[in-house]
Amino acid sequence: MEVWKQYIHCMIEKYSLRKTAEICGISTRTAFTWRHKILDALQKMQDKVRLDGVVEADETFLPLSFKGHHKNFNLPRLAKHRGEPATRRGLSKEQVCISCGVNLNGLSISKISNLGKPKLQDIEKVLINKIVY
Repeated sequence: MEVWKQYIHCMIEKYSLRKTAEICGISTRTAFTWRHKILDALQKMQDKVRLDGVVEADETFLPLSFKGHHKNFNLPRLAKHRGEPATRRGLSKEQVCISCGVNLNGLSISKISNLGKPKLQDIEKVLINKIVY
């Protein structure tokens, strides 16, 4: 159980899989598998959340990332490095929109809705079945 706590701490600190594996004394492959087990469990927990009462909605944006294994995939643009800004200013298709909702009890949901500036339909896709009246 102590290794799992250590592993979760490494995830929170955003350590690489290689560094996490070294700290926890596990293989990189195990670190990868554990990361996906945790992310899947968090997704399942969020899928069960229903927001009631007063619900506030907003969105946040992150740069589009093609991080990962690219053996059979060609990047549609030049690779970027950590901290580099998008090539276009403002909201563009280089920004991933994450729609979020939170109620007064602190329950929240968030999910990727689209690329660039969201339309009402994009936000509704995320929130429509999550709000109870």
